[in-house]
Amino acid sequence: MKQRAALSRRVGAIPLGWRATLFLPVTLCAISCERLPTSGNKVAPSRPDFAVVPGSGSWTTKAPMPTARYGLGVAAVNGILYAVGGVSGSAILATVEAYDPVTNTWTPQAPMPTARGYLGVDGIIGTLYAVGGFNRGPSAANEAFTPLGPPATLTLTPLTALNPVGTQHCVTATVQDASSNPVPAVTVRFSVGPSVPTTFPTPPHGSGTTDANGQATFCYTASLPGTDVIHAFADANGDGTEETGEPSGDAEKTWTLPASTPLCAVTITDGGWIIANNTDRANFGGNAKVLADLTVQGQQNYQDQGPVQAMTVHSTAITATTCTQDRTTASIFGKATIDGAGSYVFRIDVTDGGAGGSNDTYGIMLETGYMSGQHQLGGGNVTIH
Repeated sequence: MKQRAALSRRVGAIPLGWRATLFLPVTLCAISCERLPTSGNKVAPSRPDFAVVPGSGSWTTKAPMPTARYGLGVAAVNGILYAVGGVSGSAILATVEAYDPVTNTWTPQAPMPTARGYLGVDGIIGTLYAVGGFNRGPSAANEAFTPLGPPATLTLTPLTALNPVGTQHCVTATVQDASSNPVPAVTVRFSVGPSVPTTFPTPPHGSGTTDANGQATFCYTASLPGTDVIHAFADANGDGTEETGEPSGDAEKTWTLPASTPLCAVTITDGGWIIANNTDRANFGGNAKVLADLTVQGQQNYQDQGPVQAMTVHSTAITATTCTQDRTTASIFGKATIDGAGSYVFRIDVTDGGAGGSNDTYGIMLETGYMSGQHQLGGGNVTIH
C-alpha cells in the first residue's frame, strides 16, 4: 500500500490529466511488460496495447506489438515509436518494430546487429541509438539506426519505350524517402491509360510491393498499336486510393505493329458470322496475305447487325498480318472506315480449327473500344495457310 500511495503521488504530479486513482491497466507497465501477480519478481511478455489520452485521464486500447517481450528499449523518432530488443522466454532478441500512432499500425524494421535486452534506447536528431544492455552478460554495444522516412519520391523506368504488339512491357517503380533511401514494403499501384488510340492493355492495372531496394515491377501487353500513359503511385497508407502527399510518376509506352509473317495467307469465306459480346449478330468476310517481300495485301469487312451497336466496318488498308508456325492462328491489323467515315485502327484474330469451319473462331477489336470477343463461328470457314 505504501508503494501504491507513492506511485499515486508521482503520477498525480504529471500534467497530463492523470489522477491519483489512475493506474496502468497492467500491474507493472503498459509498454513493455507486466508483473505476474503470483510469480514473485518474474515478468511476462506483454504488448504495448494501451495509450493514455492527454487531458482525459483515460486509457485506450491500441494495436499490440507483433513480438511479445520484456526488457526492451523504447524511443520515438520523427513521431514513430520504436520497440527495440528485449527478452522472450529464453531468447534474447534483436527485433525492432515501429509503431505509427496515426495509423495505429506496426511495421518490422531491420534488426539490431547485437541482440540484447535491458538496453538504453533514445532518439537524437532523426537517429535511433541502442546502447549497452544484457546478453548472457553486460554488453558495451553502441549501435545507431536511421529510420526510413515515408515515401517521398517515385520514379518509373524506363520513362519511354517502343515495343511491337504481342510482346510484354515492364516498368519498375523505385520508391525513396526524402533522404533518397529506398523504402521497402510499400504497395505501388499501377494503371495504364489514357491510351491514344485504345490499345486494350492486359492487365490494365496492377500492384506490387517494394523490395529491399524500394522497387516494384508491373508488366502488361497490348493488342493494338498506340501510345499508353502508365501511372504509378506509392500507396503509403494502403487504402487503394491516391491521395495528396503520396508520390507518383508517369511513363510512356508506344506499341508498334508486329512484323508480318512471310507468305502467311488468311481467307474467310462462306458468309462467316458470330454472336458478339453485345449479343448482336455480326457478319464478316475477307482475305489477307503477305508476299515474299513482306508486302501485305487484302481487304476485310465486318457488320454488326444491331440493335445494340449496329455498324459497318470496311478496311482501307491491311498493315500487318501474322501467322503461327503451324498456321492455326492468325492476326490481321489494318485501318478501316466505320459507316463510311473516319480512319480507325482494327485487329482481327482468327483460328483455323480444321475443315468445315465448325471449330473456327473470329474476333475483332477497334480503337473506338469496340470488342466483339473471340467466338466460334456460327457459319462460314476460316482458312490459314
